[in-house]
Amino acid sequence: MVIGIICILFIILDAKGRDPIRRSYSLNLMHWLFFLIFFSLIPLIQYTTGQFPLWLDKEEAYPILLTNLLLITWIGFYVVGYYIRKPHNKKTSFTEERLRIGKRGVFISVYLSFLVLIIFLYVFGLRNMLIRGAYREVLYTIHPHHLMMFLDKFLKVIPVLSLIGLLIMRGRWKNKKQWWFLTSSLVLINLLVNNPFACSRYWAGTVILGFIVFLFIGKRKKRGWVLLILLLGILILYPLSNGFRDKALKTIKVGQFNVNKLPMLYTSPNFDAYEMAVHTVQYRKRTGMTYGRQLSGPLLFWIPRSLWKGKPVGSGRVIARFFSIPYENLCCPLPFEGYINFGVCGLILFAFGFGWILSSLDDYYWKTFGLMFPNILSVYYPFLLGFVFFMMRGDLISSFSYTAMFIIAGLQLLIK
Repeated sequence: MVIGIICILFIILDAKGRDPIRRSYSLNLMHWLFFLIFFSLIPLIQYTTGQFPLWLDKEEAYPILLTNLLLITWIGFYVVGYYIRKPHNKKTSFTEERLRIGKRGVFISVYLSFLVLIIFLYVFGLRNMLIRGAYREVLYTIHPHHLMMFLDKFLKVIPVLSLIGLLIMRGRWKNKKQWWFLTSSLVLINLLVNNPFACSRYWAGTVILGFIVFLFIGKRKKRGWVLLILLLGILILYPLSNGFRDKALKTIKVGQFNVNKLPMLYTSPNFDAYEMAVHTVQYRKRTGMTYGRQLSGPLLFWIPRSLWKGKPVGSGRVIARFFSIPYENLCCPLPFEGYINFGVCGLILFAFGFGWILSSLDDYYWKTFGLMFPNILSVYYPFLLGFVFFMMRGDLISSFSYTAMFIIAGLQLLIK
């Protein structure tokens, strides 16, 4: 309850921002919303019902208490990192120029998007691009693994960022017929390549949220709409969408999407963040710190496992294997990625650093919001909202590598 109250207070505080601009949304909001739902509301439901996603017993008071204390510690140092940083009022013309989107870069990105569509049609075929199970069945036959990741986590990002780049450049595009043709083409390409029924849930949610924020939510809009969309998406659509893991449309049953099943879904592995936090605390107590080993995987994600035989797997999988949990596709929340690597000091360092980074991005985005010459952050930011949520849930090796590939996929927009 204490964590929930703190989160609500900071959600209210974030609406005012630290400048005259009233924010409709922010990366900071996503941080607090994740804490409110996954570290307060959902754990309360799981604890009171006595039904955790895996095998945690609510009678294990000590690890639960220690987990809560660590979460409060994260909150304290995150707040310090976020609010100790002074907003920059001065603009550096050199930096502004380097970060501006170029029309030539948008053209290149559009051409690449057409190439991406051809590649996806060749590899998957139109039929397999329509539902997640069939898409995944083809995807997992692609070897080596880094080629699969390049296709699924890098190439499919290009059409999304290309479309946003076109939308941002609309006012500066002299040939309106050309703009409408390219934009319409990109919409169609995205409906195929980034079909929400075939994509992973984190990516579908990130893309949908990004476009909603960009197209319909401005700085003058009421903040309540953003919170409503996020709450509906996380508490209703996210757990119900698990039914789309089926391999074919004909196997999907209407009953799988019954809202009456939601209370049961809140105690499923879809909401394992808090329990995995507790298990990370237990793992750390029994084995000690990893001294940065679990951090080396995310930082060196670009090295294929074929070249690095001992490359670490995700922290969620490490904990699952340690406790002999059959289902290894589990999360490890960001606060406890710091804890598993360097103990309490790691958690504090992660909290302060994460707060500082989000503060910098929020500050720069809202200071440059609506400028005549858009910058690259205007393209990234709406989607970074989803990535912050994904990174908070973890594990870090997946969320960091996917975020890095997402950012790299849009760099061609900077070509002048």
